Order: sequence, then C-alpha cells, then structure tokens
Amino acid sequence: MCITLPFYQAALSTSRREVCPDENGVCPVCAADRSVQFSENNTVGEVVANISVQSGVTLRFSKENSDNPFRLEGNQLVAARVFDYEEKTNYDVEITCIETATGSQLPLVIVVLLINVNDNPPVFDQNPYYVRVSEITPVGTSVGRFAATDLDKPSQLYYTLISKTNFFKLRSPTVPDLLVETVLDYDKVNNVQLVLYAQDTPLTAKDNTASFTGTTTILVTILDGDNRPPWFQPCTKHDVGGALVCQSAGYTGRVVLNEQETGVLPLKPGPLYAIDGDSGINEEIMYSFLSGNDAGLFEINPNTGNISMLKPANVLGNISLTVLE
Repeated sequence: MCITLPFYQAALSTSRREVCPDENGVCPVCAADRSVQFSENNTVGEVVANISVQSGVTLRFSKENSDNPFRLEGNQLVAARVFDYEEKTNYDVEITCIETATGSQLPLVIVVLLINVNDNPPVFDQNPYYVRVSEITPVGTSVGRFAATDLDKPSQLYYTLISKTNFFKLRSPTVPDLLVETVLDYDKVNNVQLVLYAQDTPLTAKDNTASFTGTTTILVTILDGDNRPPWFQPCTKHDVGGALVCQSAGYTGRVVLNEQETGVLPLKPGPLYAIDGDSGINEEIMYSFLSGNDAGLFEINPNTGNISMLKPANVLGNISLTVLE
C-alpha cells in the first residue's frame, strides 16, 4: 500500500533520491536528487534533473530571476543556456512544489555541480620571453622556467622545445626549466630563437581525447664572457678544440748601434697594437714590458703600446722584448 503524506512530512525526504514507495512505504509528493552533475558546454534545453511529483502538484522557481540559467518543463529541470565551468562551478536551484488543491508549498533545493570539460588551451604569460645568458655559463645550468597555465587545471602539462641548435634543452617533458646543453660561444652564435609548446595531454597519447596546445617564443641573447686574452694585431684565427685563438707572428724593428731612435720606434708589420679577444666586452688594453728591457733602453706607453728609445744601444745583437697586455 502506498501512503501519501502531508507536505510537512514529505519535506523530510528531500535530502536523498526518493522512490515511490520508499522503505517506509511513503510516497513523497515532490522529490529529486539533492545534487546532480552536469557537463559544461551543454546544449540549451538539455535535461539537468528529473523531479518526482505527485498528481496535482506543480513546480515553480522559488525566486523570480530574469537571468535564471535554468527553466522548468513539466517535471524536468533543463538548461536555459550553455554553462562554462571556468565561470562558475555550481548552482543552487531553489524550487517550490505547490499542491494545487490545498495551496500547500514544499521547498526543494537541487545543487547542480558542473563537470569540467577540457576546452581551454595552455597559455604562457609572455610571448616572447627574453633571456640573456653569458657564454661561460656552465652546461646544465638552468636559465629560467617557462611554465604555462591552463584554466581547466589539468593534473599535468607536457612541454616540447623546438630549436635549430642544440645549445638548450628542457629538464624534462613535464618540467619546463631551460638548461644549457652545450658550451656556448659568443663569437659563433650570439642569438638563439626557441619555440616552446605546452600540451594538456601526454605527448604520446594515442586515444581520441581532446587535446589543446599553447605556444611561446624564447629569444636568447648570448653575452660575451671574459674568457679570452688580448690579441696582438694582425693575427690569424684558429679553432683549437672548439676554442678560438688568434696567433700573432710578433713585431720586428731595427735601431743603429750607439744611436738613439727618436719618436715612436718603427715596427713591422705595423705599430704594436692589441684588442680584447672578448669583442663583446672590449675592455681597455694596458701595455707593459714583461722581459727583455733590463738595460732600460726602451719605454712603452701603457695606453697606446708605442715603444720609444731612452738611450742608444751599445751592444750589437738582437734584443727580444716581451710585452704584457
């Protein structure tokens, strides 16, 4: 036998999904699941929840709201618009059940929990990123982390780095730390362009799961490090084991025995002159004699490198001057 209770008794049964009759033989006049799950990106008119009502009972929303995202169609709660999880994750729908014969009313609340659907791409907060790295940065050093964000909040994002060189790499497909992979050389390459991709599904996924990708560019400027000595000019450049050196044949000059040369001592192939081997730094060169001037015959201008005689040479032979710059 099915017994219909008055509204004040039936209200006790709205906290769970009701069946008629329930375990107590009671038929609630108005009942529904207390909470329902509903996917975002739905179609308008899609059924959100079914409401069980007895004969002679009508439904209406407890509060009039012109912007109500739901509507009632008979005993069904349906979507009046397309929902977006990133905008709002849940709704409390307040409904009043009205018994037509007596006018008695029963409140009914359905909590609609939106299900998040993967519908947003990962996004980087900059495009491009600018990075400056010294050429003497050790291999394996991190020069920055470039993580993307995703409104869908997936448990993990996956990254791929694209480059025409092998100077940089990612720490791993899931950790977007940019690491120095090989020794850098300012004189060979001083600008590198990298493209970084972020994907919201595993890179090797083979199913038909929706997948979105975000992209950014990383522009790396390689700075000259202070790792080369000055180079006397002219010189011939050689690559020795990956290191660039510049070999000078030295300078020669002649003086007359027992005669003092006036002015700047003429040298071949040209005046004494050096440049900083680190062209990007180009520090000022200072000159001094390291050896060969024990007799004090010559002096050198510390700023220009010009050599002049202080007194005549009284010994016949070669004089070898070593200049430190």
